Amino acid sequence: MLFRSHLSHVFVDDLCEAFVRSIDRGERLTDASVSGPRRDEGVYFTAFAEPIELGEFARLAGALQGRPKVRVVHMPMPLTILGTALQEVRARLQGWQMLINFDKLREARGRFWTCVSDKALRHGLFEAPRTFDERVAETIDWYRANGWLQLKLWQRPP
Repeated sequence: MLFRSHLSHVFVDDLCEAFVRSIDRGERLTDASVSGPRRDEGVYFTAFAEPIELGEFARLAGALQGRPKVRVVHMPMPLTILGTALQEVRARLQGWQMLINFDKLREARGRFWTCVSDKALRHGLFEAPRTFDERVAETIDWYRANGWLQLKLWQRPP
C-alpha cells in the first residue's frame, strides 16, 4: 500500500501566543462540554490554513537549505516495515539511536494529521503573522544554529 501523509503545521511561537490568548479570552470547558451538545466548547485548533503533503514539505525544506532537488520515494508499507525492523535491530546491536524507528513509522502511517483553525480565528485567538514558508525557513535557521541539521539517520548516544 502506498500512501501520502498530509500534515497541519503550526509554528511554536504562534501556538504559544494562541494559548495565552485562549487563557485570557477563550471559552471555558463545562460539564456539558464533555458529553453534551457542545463538545467543541473550550477546544481550539491552531495551524496554517492548508495542510501540506509530507513529500512537499521535504521538497520545501530542501529548497530552503539550497538543495532544490530533493527526491521523495513513496515505498510500499511492507517494505517500509521491513526496513524499519532491520534498522531497529542494527541500532540495538550497535548501541545507536535511530531517527527513523517504529514510533516514527506509526506516526507516518496516519494519512491525515490535520486540523482546521476556523474557530480560533473567529474568536481572535490565532493568527499566523508570517507565511508557512517563512516559518519553515526560521525553523531551519534555528536548527542550523543549534547543530540539529548535522544529525545522520543514526547517531551514537552522547
